[in-house]
Amino acid sequence: LRRRYLPINKRDKNMNNTELLDTATKKTFGQRLMTAWRDITKNQYAYLSVSFLIPALIMLVIYLFRGLYPIGNGCVLVLDLNGQYVYFYEALREFIYGDTSLLYSFSRALGGEFLGIYAYYIASPLSWLVALFPEGAMLEALLVIFLLKTGLCGFTFGWYLHKTSRHVNRFYVWTFSTMYALCSYAVTYQHNSMWIDAMIWLPVLTYAIEQMIHYGKYKLFVISLAMTVMSNFYIGYMVCIYVALYFFYYYAVHGGKNPSGEKHHFLRSLARIGLFSLLAIGISAVVILGAYYSLGFGKSTFSTPKWDFSLRFDLSDLFVKLLPGAYDTVQPAGLPILYCGILPLLLIPFFYLRKDISVKEKLLSTLFVAVFVASFIISPLDIVWHGFQKPNWLNYRYSFLLCFFLLLMAYKGLAALRRIKGPVLLCCGSLLILAVTILQKFEYENFTLDKYGLEKGKIDSLRTVWFTILAVIALCSVLAMIIRAKRPRDVRKYAAVLLAVVCVESFANGSIQLSSLDIDVSFSTYSSYNSFLDGLRPIVDEVQEMDTSFYRMEKVRMRKTNDDMALNMRGLSCSTSTLNQETILFLQSLGYTSYSNRSKYMGQTPISDSLLGVKYILSEKDVSESRADYNENRTLDAMMSEFCPVYTEEGGYVAYLNPFALSIAYTVSSDIKNFSLFTFDEEGEEEMLAASPMERLNALTSALIGSSSPVFYPIETADPTYDNCRKSYGSTYTKYSEIDSSKPATISFHATAPADAYVFFYAPSDHPRDTKLTVNGTNFGDFMTSDSNRIKAIGKFSEGDDITVSLTLKETAFYLTNDEYVLYFFDAAQFEAVIDTLSQEQFIIEEYTETCLSGTISTSDGNETVLTTIPYDEGWEVLVDGQPVEIFKATNALIAFDIDQAGEHTLVLRYAPKIIYLGVGISLVSLVLFGAVVTVDIRAKRKQKKDTPSTH
Repeated sequence: LRRRYLPINKRDKNMNNTELLDTATKKTFGQRLMTAWRDITKNQYAYLSVSFLIPALIMLVIYLFRGLYPIGNGCVLVLDLNGQYVYFYEALREFIYGDTSLLYSFSRALGGEFLGIYAYYIASPLSWLVALFPEGAMLEALLVIFLLKTGLCGFTFGWYLHKTSRHVNRFYVWTFSTMYALCSYAVTYQHNSMWIDAMIWLPVLTYAIEQMIHYGKYKLFVISLAMTVMSNFYIGYMVCIYVALYFFYYYAVHGGKNPSGEKHHFLRSLARIGLFSLLAIGISAVVILGAYYSLGFGKSTFSTPKWDFSLRFDLSDLFVKLLPGAYDTVQPAGLPILYCGILPLLLIPFFYLRKDISVKEKLLSTLFVAVFVASFIISPLDIVWHGFQKPNWLNYRYSFLLCFFLLLMAYKGLAALRRIKGPVLLCCGSLLILAVTILQKFEYENFTLDKYGLEKGKIDSLRTVWFTILAVIALCSVLAMIIRAKRPRDVRKYAAVLLAVVCVESFANGSIQLSSLDIDVSFSTYSSYNSFLDGLRPIVDEVQEMDTSFYRMEKVRMRKTNDDMALNMRGLSCSTSTLNQETILFLQSLGYTSYSNRSKYMGQTPISDSLLGVKYILSEKDVSESRADYNENRTLDAMMSEFCPVYTEEGGYVAYLNPFALSIAYTVSSDIKNFSLFTFDEEGEEEMLAASPMERLNALTSALIGSSSPVFYPIETADPTYDNCRKSYGSTYTKYSEIDSSKPATISFHATAPADAYVFFYAPSDHPRDTKLTVNGTNFGDFMTSDSNRIKAIGKFSEGDDITVSLTLKETAFYLTNDEYVLYFFDAAQFEAVIDTLSQEQFIIEEYTETCLSGTISTSDGNETVLTTIPYDEGWEVLVDGQPVEIFKATNALIAFDIDQAGEHTLVLRYAPKIIYLGVGISLVSLVLFGAVVTVDIRAKRKQKKDTPSTH
């Protein structure tokens, strides 16, 4: 025993035989790891783990190369991930650990359904991994999710190749998996993480279509299509189009293979693909209907696409997008992102040269590719792919489908590599190099080359031309060695070299793509996100611990529009594609920054904040004088200090308590029923009640009270003076045009303060143009840019003070609406009287969640109207004394209802949209039906097997 198991120098003479055996057989960690690896690799699919690891590791190295934290201050945040999605992930994490809801959120623009946001952005199962990371580690969570998705793209593509290949060369599988997972689409659009799930499921879904055609197998198809649609209904819609196209393509090529000898095989296959597609969509109904309900608030009419037949770019421009480093932009002018490696460009010709591939398959494959090319070029086809809406930035979101198909063609071409002579490869490589060098001399559509300091419309010589030439030479050399190899062992050796070359190419292209994306739209920094939230979280937590009632809270400074979701604050700010158009227009009409698909807490006044129930306002203690918003920020602080006492201070922030903030519901005059802040014309364009938001606020307060109750009073101004401007007139406006571009052009308004009061500025214009605002020579930032097209608080003035407000043109002209006041002073006494009247009969909230508010309200008269500051949504149900009452829309945007009798009433506001329950019901029924079909199918097969006579 000693001689067999234990070296002489490790023996202990005092050991008995049992102890000796235990010591001898004890393995090191490395030995145990190697044993486990050998056990794993016995499985035929185990090698596919490498298809996961290689692209994931390359993607990680790309990020580290770019200075990812902790190596540098880099992070994954860019574009909409930086401005929107990261906050939705924060909200999801808050839902998992907190008291928020997936159905509704008061953290978005007064309040709104949340399931649409979930369906549109974060429905991927991997999104739930954020729960594994602590608060403050969201960027690390996103990095892990991105790397997992990159690896899973490689894994599923490798799995598809494994399942469909007669003879598997593992190095070839790893090579093509890497090209798929790190194609330019996957790298560039990685920040749109919800789109990448479709890339993960696409190989599985494609294999499932093939199996359904050949053998009638359906389970994998239903599961993969349902997961694709549920992960992101928008890209899922595009994948459904692909399913239809691929079914007809594959059946036309391989449908003759009917192993079971099924009669009417095509019709039955068509019926199966249709019925099981419906079943998969039915399983996804809870997400689809939630998204559909969300789109009904305005996204579905967000843009009006043009259906006129037009060609979007030249065919030669498309070829450039197949080359490495050929990034142009993700902005509206961008072209399709098609690069998936140089190797496919070299191998696709071999696909057409394979003699064992039928002419029909070659023609139909060409037609399949042509459908996508036509969709890219012809505008109406592209609009159909995008859900009948023109995309806002990030064009051609379905281009990954073509990348997948091109890689399949190339993989089939690789199988013919050793059967076709080397000169063909040389010819392919030479032609590719020739094409690139010729294109270098011509212009083509490329929209961000100016940012590189290169000649406009030319291919980047270093990033594309020389990159392509070097890659072609390296790949052709390796492929030539594979062709000439005489032993299988040598083929595997050179295949490993091919994998290494592709890995280097993928790393280089990925680095270029992210670098170009950074130049185009700029990555954020790790510290800018975490430092901002870490600074605010303590004071937010302290306020919420001290006051556990239901209220809205906002802040003067914001990093991005969706900060409220990360901080779990109920507020007015939000930015999401699942917009509520009426809420955005409502906030805009009150003078807040609100436009397109976003609203921000900028343009606040004491009256608007109080009416909307903004109880706490957070402000920075120390603001750098170098910041453009310094003077306006100090003005707002002074105004809040006058009207709102300090509630608490923490770190660098102070929380002001607004004592005038009203509850989320209060009684108002019945005049509100006939009041409109804005209307829509026949073309769907909004028409505001008045040109000035101050006049609209006056009209609103009067309608709420039932009598004239203005809180803003206009200040008479002299005729504007102007310098370096030419004045002209239109039917409704005065135009001030710049004369000499080398000098500043200014328009100035002069007035005398009529009372001791705060003064607000707004210059109405139907044709907004950017300007710089100064007040008595003091900088007050921009006016009429996207975020500054709002009310501006310009300070408190004493009676008789001179006020000079100047606009310096940043463009060539400024248009001012005729016969409108631009300066108003705020009547604090009238404001307090209005709020005092409205606060007499408020909703006293006793218990609440995001979807249910309950408490009491007292009414002094019968048939009282109650206005809520909840955006109108038919999903809300109102119960007065336990009985449902009818809700209606007031001010074009808010929920209101009537209470018939005077006295104290119990009041419950409950959010329960019927369409969501319908979606849940359809999903459950579809799952039960799917389970029933599977059960019947299993039993039928068992019975068939039992009835089949034995051959023994």
